[in-house]
Amino acid sequence: MERHGFSGVRKSSKSLWIYERKTGKKRYSVTTSAGIKIQPYFDVPVPSDPSLFYFRAQSEQIDSDTILLWVAHSTANALRAKIRALTKENVSKTVVNLASALKGNPAVATVDADMAVPIPISPEARAVLFTTFEGISDEHRAQLILKALAD
Repeated sequence: MERHGFSGVRKSSKSLWIYERKTGKKRYSVTTSAGIKIQPYFDVPVPSDPSLFYFRAQSEQIDSDTILLWVAHSTANALRAKIRALTKENVSKTVVNLASALKGNPAVATVDADMAVPIPISPEARAVLFTTFEGISDEHRAQLILKALAD
């Protein structure tokens, strides 16, 4: 099997590491013999650092009939406890039924910092979700669903 010029063995190389004088932290790695490369190193801030930015994962359409809502594990587990299986049919039916029962009564929810997990929902139910539950994210809307299920 031809590997298009790759022998499968990495070229040996030596790296020059550049440290920051004041902190003693590695800041760059320079490699020349296996192909010139300068690789910067950086510090990942702690969660309490005010310069740390979080990104919200929002719903995404995966085919013409399914959209994934991204919510925290704890929210997904709480929803699963209320509506059993987090199938597209169960979640979609729950959203549509709650929307007609609530008649636009907004709810306030707290935000959880877990990792996001996908929950499938139909495009029709997503449209109802966005018009009935006025949240700022998928996570917030899922928490509003939980609050409505609890009431």
